[in-house]
Amino acid sequence: MSHLDIRYARIPIDITRGESRTTHFLRINPNGKVLATQPPEGHFIPESNPALWYHAIKDWFKRIEQTENYISITE
Repeated sequence: MSHLDIRYARIPIDITRGESRTTHFLRINPNGKVLATQPPEGHFIPESNPALWYHAIKDWFKRIEQTENYISITE
């Protein structure tokens, strides 16, 4: 996310102490695995690959919108 200049807060979760199995964390990620992200839209994205894909695609669309001369795929 730092490569995309996305600000984020890192919250350490100690899996050896069972912090990824608390009721609060399981509401965020029912699999109980770390990493989970919460984009500004408010929903949670569990697991690292889907989170990275989400942010990369969102950044790609943002860059396209900022480009004045781009080819529309719908034309």
